[in-house]
Amino acid sequence: MKGTDDEPLLSFAATEQRALLTNNVRDFGPIAVRWAAGGQDHYGLIFTSDESMPRGKSTIGVYVDALAALMDAHRALDALRNQIGWLS
Repeated sequence: MKGTDDEPLLSFAATEQRALLTNNVRDFGPIAVRWAAGGQDHYGLIFTSDESMPRGKSTIGVYVDALAALMDAHRALDALRNQIGWLS
């Protein structure tokens, strides 16, 4: 879904009951606040930082491990519903 605008991307993820992983705090943070104020649900926003978790071919395993631990800790389908967190 590369090139999709931010809000439609979060909307698609919500429709699919999926959390969204992104390093784009600047854009998605305000969207989440606006959705919360309007009573609109999402299934989780998981933020990353390029400083603490650089993106690249050599760090894919780090992401897989961190996401596996997050999923293990939040097993229910809606466990991250309307939650915002950081992957580290």
